[in-house]
Amino acid sequence: MSVLALSSMLVSAFSVSSALPLMLEHFKNYPAEQVEVLISTPSFFVLLILLANRPLNRWFNEHQMIVTGLLMMSLAGMLPLFVQEYWLVFLSRMCFGLGIGMINAKAISMISERYEGAERVQMLGFRGSSEVVGSAFLTMLVGQLITISWPYAFAIYGFGLVILLLYLFFVPKQSRELPKALTSEERLSPPLRLQAVKLALFAGWNVCISSCISLRVPLIVTEGGLGTPSSASLVLSLYQLVGILSGLAFAPLLRKYGSRLLALSYLALALSTLGIALSSQLVLLALAALGAGFVNSVLMTAVFHQLAEEMPAPLLNHATAIVLVGCNLGGALSPYVLKGMGFLGEPYSVSFSLFAVSCVGFALLAVMTINRRKSDALG
Repeated sequence: MSVLALSSMLVSAFSVSSALPLMLEHFKNYPAEQVEVLISTPSFFVLLILLANRPLNRWFNEHQMIVTGLLMMSLAGMLPLFVQEYWLVFLSRMCFGLGIGMINAKAISMISERYEGAERVQMLGFRGSSEVVGSAFLTMLVGQLITISWPYAFAIYGFGLVILLLYLFFVPKQSRELPKALTSEERLSPPLRLQAVKLALFAGWNVCISSCISLRVPLIVTEGGLGTPSSASLVLSLYQLVGILSGLAFAPLLRKYGSRLLALSYLALALSTLGIALSSQLVLLALAALGAGFVNSVLMTAVFHQLAEEMPAPLLNHATAIVLVGCNLGGALSPYVLKGMGFLGEPYSVSFSLFAVSCVGFALLAVMTINRRKSDALG
């Protein structure tokens, strides 16, 4: 439970997105895009840490990385509770992102390094559920806290200190250390690096869509007259909470669909985003969001499972960092993707219709990748 708890705050940067309408009102002297960036800013700085993953692993051990990261996440994450100047809030979000970056790759790769076979598949599924449970719980809590005032939303990051205590008391050091020569010198070969980059592309676009849903659902609900900010928070909580089921269902789905799971997930995500685009009632929007939340988690777990299957153990942490770079690029660029789509049409339905079309394209790309891998295997 303590190992899985490390994943529970990895995507919590967007948990405060329900406070966005109130933040837009507070920072009314700033452009809306600049205020939205406060939500996605951590992704840029997670990215910086992930790009420096290899040297950081030489300088710091797992224990030092995780303890430092959790302290930065908690203390910097809670700063807007006490100060509400725009640039101080931006600085706190920057440091918060650096903290997530310190633990991001470790929280995922340590499972693949410590577990094997069916147990690893099950633990990766549970890890996805843990990520979703944490994010959904924090998002739901934000929905209650913003009724007091928007800065209270950032109090949720105090839970990082609880996770730190769990890690210090209950997570043993790695039982089987990797050979030092391998961890310090061996590098990904060009084919393995290309495969990691492909998986980063699949994961990154999935995260971009997920981030855009988190950014736009509150505005769709409030501006479309479908409900209040609190009801938008409830929709987002359900959107994330359904990922618990996907984490538990991952192992059976993998057994049934195997290598086709990635392509089928993108097709299901296309249907879900199209449903969001066409929703005219809160119930329909919630149902479409539920579908998207389920598929988002299955898709991400499928990517990390495929990564663990194809990468040698000594190189897994480095390959995981590459995929996470793609994930965080997807999250960081989401406001700009939305802005770019805005030039094609202002209604939110246009953006999510375009996401649906793109998901069909990624499904076809996944099928082509499967066929190419089979062809290579046959010589």
